Amino acid sequence: PWERARPSWYPAVTVTVMTVTVMVMAVTVMADH
Repeated sequence: PWERARPSWYPAVTVTVMTVTVMVMAVTVMADH
């Protein structure tokens, strides 16, 4: 299953998604003000 066999790129993808989300949120806040 996916829970047992985690790919080596799993942590990198998670960090990338989190970074992109934070960047999008920051851009939205800056555009809001």
